[in-house]
This record gives sequence, structure tokens and C-alpha cells, in this order.
Amino acid sequence: ATESAGASGSYGGNAAMGALSSTYYGGAGIRIEWASSEYIEFTPASNPFVARPTTCNGQQTCNILITLSDFTTSDSTLSSWVSTAGGAWLCVGASQGWDTAWGIIPMDHSAWSIGCNSGGWAERGAFYSDDNFGGGWVGVKGNGQAKA
Repeated sequence: ATESAGASGSYGGNAAMGALSSTYYGGAGIRIEWASSEYIEFTPASNPFVARPTTCNGQQTCNILITLSDFTTSDSTLSSWVSTAGGAWLCVGASQGWDTAWGIIPMDHSAWSIGCNSGGWAERGAFYSDDNFGGGWVGVKGNGQAKA
């Protein structure tokens, strides 16, 4: 799937990336590209193209966390965070959350109050904003940086 930079994205609502589910083949790698040469590449442990969970919010278990292998990125900061944490997850945030719909986050992530992040723009990773903010790829963000 391709989205134009600076435009409202298609994958920030409750359906998240679910519309892409039929394009996923088990064991296939995924590559996210942005700007002129930035990328994140990984192999998810299961189909990441799913709707956002609707059962609860505010806890780690309210989100869908998919373990990522074969993780590489052009962003040295994200690479360092993931390496230090011992790996990465693709987080599909609870639909009751806001700010972020989904993201690539280090496994030592601990702030879950509004899905894949918390108030005050807590936590770090690479994020796709919730459609509350127009949706769309935000990129790599650290603690205190806007994720929408």
C-alpha cells in the first residue's frame, strides 16, 4: 500500500490495517518506507493487518502486540532502542486509545494508558497516528515528542 506524504492516512481508524489482511502471506517480510530513504523492515510473527482491539484500554493486554524478527531500520535511534530492549513489537493500539493507531515499539515499552503510548507523548518508537488527528505515518519519535 502507498500513501501520500502529508495526507490523511487510511490506516488510523478502528479498522487500522485490516483492509490489507488478504495481502499478507505468513513469513513474508514487511517494509515501511518514508522520506527519500528512510525505512523499517521486519518479519512479523503473525498477520499484522488486523483491526484495532475494542475490549479495553489502558493496559498492555488491551493492545495487539506482534513480535518482530529480522528487524532492520535506517534510523539509528530506533535501531538502538530496539537493540537495547532485546527486540520490537508491532503494536496495534486499542480503539479506545487516541494519538496513535499503531506503531513499531521496543519490547521494553511500559506506557499503555492510551493504546501504544501514554499522555504527554510518553514512550518511543515509530508511529502511525489515530484518525482523530487525521491519521498517517508520523515516523520515529521519542519520549515527549508528538506522535500524531
